[in-house]
Amino acid sequence: KLDQETRLRDLLFEKGKTLENAISFVLEVLGYKAENYNDGNLELDHVITSPEGDRFIGEAEGKDTSAINIDKFRQLAMNIQEDLQREEVENPATGILFGNGFRLTKPSERAEQFTTKCINTARSSNCVLVRTTDLFRVAKYVKESKDENFAKKCRDAIKNNVGKIVDFPTTDNVK
Repeated sequence: KLDQETRLRDLLFEKGKTLENAISFVLEVLGYKAENYNDGNLELDHVITSPEGDRFIGEAEGKDTSAINIDKFRQLAMNIQEDLQREEVENPATGILFGNGFRLTKPSERAEQFTTKCINTARSSNCVLVRTTDLFRVAKYVKESKDENFAKKCRDAIKNNVGKIVDFPTTDNVK
């Protein structure tokens, strides 16, 4: 249980493989199947499938003292194209950039975690932006409450916010 709590906290303060692992854990809490993919030629941070059949390719980025910029979009676009070239893949996945900007700053004091260029690029490339601080909030609630309806609302928010920063539902007035 302590390990799971630590993984949740990793969404707030980590980067690299530790952040990737925390995201995979939390996506599973929300009902997704999330796994790394590496066949020796292609390596993907996250191949994500929802129970509803939606498919995403995710990239994670943590920055110590700045917002997430457009650097990861080239890698994300390339990963989506290379994933599509795999024999078993029929349709391009939607890209998700998970950002933990300003990770060394107290979460409540962080500025916007994505740069304007990053936000504009998400719009033009039909990708989804997810702040890991927001993901922490909803995953903590779902993990503690086991509220499957709320988890579904979170999955819907991700699916329906292509080209934007995901606006997750609030836990206020949840029964």
